[in-house]
Amino acid sequence: MEIDDSQEKVPGSVDEKATQKALPNVTPDVAALKETTTNAIEENSTINEGATRAETTTPASSLTTSRSAVPSTLSSVGPTTASLKEKFSAQKIPLQTDFANLIDVADCERKAVGLSPAQPGGAGAGLLLDAEERLAVLPGNGISVGASVGVMVEANKGLIVGANGVAVQAGNGISVGASVGVTANAGRAIIVDSGGVGINYGSTLQVTNQQLGVSDNFLQRKTISSTIPSLVSATCFKIMSIPSGMKNAYAQVYITSSLTGQKFVFTICCDGGVSASGGTYSMSISNFYRPSAGYAVTVLYLYRESNNDMSVCIFINDASPTTVSMNYSPCDIQGFTLYPFIQVSVGGPPPETVNSINSNSNNSVQGA
Repeated sequence: MEIDDSQEKVPGSVDEKATQKALPNVTPDVAALKETTTNAIEENSTINEGATRAETTTPASSLTTSRSAVPSTLSSVGPTTASLKEKFSAQKIPLQTDFANLIDVADCERKAVGLSPAQPGGAGAGLLLDAEERLAVLPGNGISVGASVGVMVEANKGLIVGANGVAVQAGNGISVGASVGVTANAGRAIIVDSGGVGINYGSTLQVTNQQLGVSDNFLQRKTISSTIPSLVSATCFKIMSIPSGMKNAYAQVYITSSLTGQKFVFTICCDGGVSASGGTYSMSISNFYRPSAGYAVTVLYLYRESNNDMSVCIFINDASPTTVSMNYSPCDIQGFTLYPFIQVSVGGPPPETVNSINSNSNNSVQGA
């Protein structure tokens, strides 16, 4: 380096004329590069205007890379760009620490793309260097890279990608509005409320230990009772019926009267619309018990109503008040609807009577 003595010298400055040396086309380790640079720096500076020449030396042991002091949380590396440029500006003599800072800053670039010797794994997760050694997004796992980076979704899995981003696809019970929800088909016994999706079940079912099962009360026998007041004359009371289109309906009930202690089992098998549509029926009384004092229920009638529903009524022939009851198991009622002794006629059987069975003995009738 040539120094022009005719010009005034500023401490720490050099002439702008400097020989540029081409850098080798390699990227050595940062520590090795710093050591080489340190040995190549002349650490003496010229003191201006006749001052004594002072020799300034920075021990190599005091130089540390910014990376060596980086804590677990990231911090800045080196001085500001403006400060670093000023150190290497015209008529300045950069010090060893300035070269170290410059190397640290440059090293950040190759570390960012995964080209440091200490990074055998290459670029970070989800990134790669393309054919032109540009940092790019790694395609795959739902990420597509073309003219732009996008998201791919598997078809028919409930997601769609539109101009506004990824969204849930509505349909098949999924509704999308202000929020995503589930649409339940009320006719399929499914309900949706603030607690989530559930099953709409009746009294015959129950949930125990997070499992749906038959209610404990389902198989228990049930009783329908009614107190009949004093009657002026014999009266018919409807106890069960089936719709006209029903086939192979079945019922078995245990009928009792509190006044006389009468007891018997009534069983019926019947089609809806008997006589009008050619259906069949059979009725029977069993386990009959009649005390010597008499009995309240004398006859049971099978009759057709105006809408072709088939119904059964009991004929009570007792002037004193009595409580009549039907005791049954839910498993013994198929197709029939039971009623709490509804009055239908007075003084005789109802119109459109198909057949009757006496309740004073074990017997049966059948017909079509």
